[in-house]
Amino acid sequence: MRKKVLSFLLIFSLMLVIPMLFANNKVFANLKLKQYTEKEIVVGMVCADYRKEYTGETLKALALIRYSNYKYNNGKDYKKNNGFITEKNFIKKFGNSHLDRVKNAVNSAYKKVITYNQKVAKIPYFYCGNGHISKSKKYPYINECACPWDRINKKRSDKAVGISLNTVNFLTKQGNDYRKALCYFLNNVEITKMEG
Repeated sequence: MRKKVLSFLLIFSLMLVIPMLFANNKVFANLKLKQYTEKEIVVGMVCADYRKEYTGETLKALALIRYSNYKYNNGKDYKKNNGFITEKNFIKKFGNSHLDRVKNAVNSAYKKVITYNQKVAKIPYFYCGNGHISKSKKYPYINECACPWDRINKKRSDKAVGISLNTVNFLTKQGNDYRKALCYFLNNVEITKMEG
């Protein structure tokens, strides 16, 4: 009888302890996740959209767009839809010199956001659109404009509202800085330094 009671108690205690171990493992697994600084997050976001052909000024524009969108979303969902790549994975793909280019761009644009009516603006963007940027009631600060450089790009998409990084890159290759290239797409916005 005593053996049966001990066996029952052992099985019962295991039934209690095993789920707790799994729960603790989840907690420990979360503790092992790297806690990224805000600047590391911006670097990881720019890395996710990186292309070797981008000029330094295009990368600054991208850093400004990504940081503005990050702040617009209150720092949420930056990893959604492959929107973030760790430095380690980026180096495997492109190498240290390309990571240095990204970090230089982020350092130049860090803590700056695009604002419209004194609020952080959400900036839709894409690699290459259909050759024409359309007006949108949702984004009244986006200009209607032509992007003929997108039309001839084999990797163009059907996107028509937002900023084409392909066109920004073309404009910066012509000697424009990232602010001037962004002004091609944006109207009545300011680049504002964030406090803190």
